Amino acid sequence: MGSFEVWAAWRRDPLLALGCVDPARRIEDLKVQDPLRQRVFDLFETWHAAHGSTPVKFCDLNSNVRQLLQGNNAQSQVARLQALENARAGGFVS
Repeated sequence: MGSFEVWAAWRRDPLLALGCVDPARRIEDLKVQDPLRQRVFDLFETWHAAHGSTPVKFCDLNSNVRQLLQGNNAQSQVARLQALENARAGGFVS
């Protein structure tokens, strides 16, 4: 959330004092419902089931993992993987 302390002091704390629902909880709900986050989590979960935490060359990727990579060709799928470098989802880190 960037500068959380400032945001909390100016926005969150007054809302909580008025008895409103914690807006930070809403952010967690939105993350859970985000289809992009879910696709990334599914990809990481499938990768982990197939390869564990072992680095794998693209040509050696499990077919289930490759199916989850959206793209018309290998080059676009590799680009999608590269875009996920250092991504986090569901406890996984790429």
